[in-house]
Amino acid sequence: QQEERALGAVTGGVYRAYIRRGGGLGVMLPLLLLHLLTTGLTTWSSLWVGFWTADAAPMDEEDAAYSTLPFGAYVGGYAAIGLMVALMTFVRTVLMSLFCLRASRALHDQLVRRVMRAPLSFFDTTPLGRIVSRFSKDLFSIDSELMGFADFFLFMIATLAFTLAIVAIATPLFLVAAPPLLGIYVYFVQTYRKVSRETKRLESLARSPVFAHYSESLGGTATIRAYAVERRFTAANMRLVDALNEAYYINKVADRWLSVRLEMIGAAIITCAALLAPALAPALASTLTLTLTLTLTLTLTL
Repeated sequence: QQEERALGAVTGGVYRAYIRRGGGLGVMLPLLLLHLLTTGLTTWSSLWVGFWTADAAPMDEEDAAYSTLPFGAYVGGYAAIGLMVALMTFVRTVLMSLFCLRASRALHDQLVRRVMRAPLSFFDTTPLGRIVSRFSKDLFSIDSELMGFADFFLFMIATLAFTLAIVAIATPLFLVAAPPLLGIYVYFVQTYRKVSRETKRLESLARSPVFAHYSESLGGTATIRAYAVERRFTAANMRLVDALNEAYYINKVADRWLSVRLEMIGAAIITCAALLAPALAPALASTLTLTLTLTLTLTLTL
């Protein structure tokens, strides 16, 4: 049978099924809250340093007394924020790992039950390589890659929200330039997703024949050598590997296409923040410095 291939965007039912197997919303919502708290504390630590440096210079170098707070208060506050960020990150990472482990274990057990209880007609019409691909690369993506991607995605979303909020607070006029840049960003990302999504599916489809051909060649090595057709099987293997690499190559080209455009959007955001800086009140100069520093990292966040 021809291997099935999904079309279009990933449906919400796929995400709901994964969240349900990971523990449901009762586990997912605290994870989202921890991501927001961690990002908020990380941003606050940067603001704290900004307030510290904006404070008046020490009146006496020996006691280092500042006009607003004493030196010990600044150091203690910064250390306390750092400890809270470390604790939140540890708890968030552990809960995320347990969530993804529970989901991957449930999916693996369900896959094993389906294969073990499948009728003989399933094995007559399904190549062995397709089954191996499900239990190897697909489960590897669920076990290992998905956890890192999900954690990184949530953290970047929270970071982007806090960064844009600080930029908007420091330079309110930035809100005028943000909507057009956001619209361009969404257009580029949606264009990229269509290509990336389909090439990843094509790569998954092209991987199964590679596994199937390799396992069949391995099982029939004696016959292949007896008929001296090693070159033919080697050439067939190379054609299958080339087809697999074609999808991967197109995906990387699309990735570079997106990267160049995100760099341009990031540069536009930095330019807007810098040009609107003269409208900022002098009392918020430290916030402006932090704003420009954060916008420099926006390209990576996007």
